[in-house]
Amino acid sequence: MVKINKPGSNEDKLELDEIKEEKEIDGVTTLKLDADKEEKMKLKNMRKNDLKKIGVVVLVIMVVIVAFAAWLIGSGKNDGPVYGDRCASLVSLDTAIFDSVETAMEEDVSINDVAISVDCRIIKINIDFVEGTVKDTATSLAKQTLVMIDDAAGYEAADGSSWSVLLGEYDGRGQYNVDFMLTTTNSEDFPIFGTKMPKLDAISWTYASVKDQATTDDVLTDATNEQ
Repeated sequence: MVKINKPGSNEDKLELDEIKEEKEIDGVTTLKLDADKEEKMKLKNMRKNDLKKIGVVVLVIMVVIVAFAAWLIGSGKNDGPVYGDRCASLVSLDTAIFDSVETAMEEDVSINDVAISVDCRIIKINIDFVEGTVKDTATSLAKQTLVMIDDAAGYEAADGSSWSVLLGEYDGRGQYNVDFMLTTTNSEDFPIFGTKMPKLDAISWTYASVKDQATTDDVLTDATNEQ
């Protein structure tokens, strides 16, 4: 005899309860899995945000470093090292006149090369002479070079001086100093070093000496490095 369960019987109720319980368990499991996934996503997003923040900080630091370096380069372009007030209150000197003076002086048969430059308040005149040039000829031509620079600058004569205010005083302050280096080959008198101070008309000359060869070599090395 076959037993037929009537709808709404206790067995049907038990089966429905089991199915319901399984669904509820599956639902809890699913919710738990979704929560874990969401937590992982949050952690991942937090890491991304942290990396972005670090990247922004690094970028800002790099920009600051580049800006500071550019400022240093820009501030040192005109006068090389930072001289402060040493370069202040100097009369203007157009370095374009150096080219014409160099060209004119190099036409002399005793001269191989002339190089003129300015470094803050120091005018530097380097002249290389042909072999056999005597010291008196060299110093005379070097002084002539400075006279041409002074004339080309176009300033009025300084009070009580044979030079203009460019090489003397202006408003009570000394202007440009001048350093000479004269060279040639096979001569015991060379190299010759000269100095012209703003408050003095005369140029002071120092000739090479075997007794002071170390100092001569040091000066030559420094002059070569500055070119």
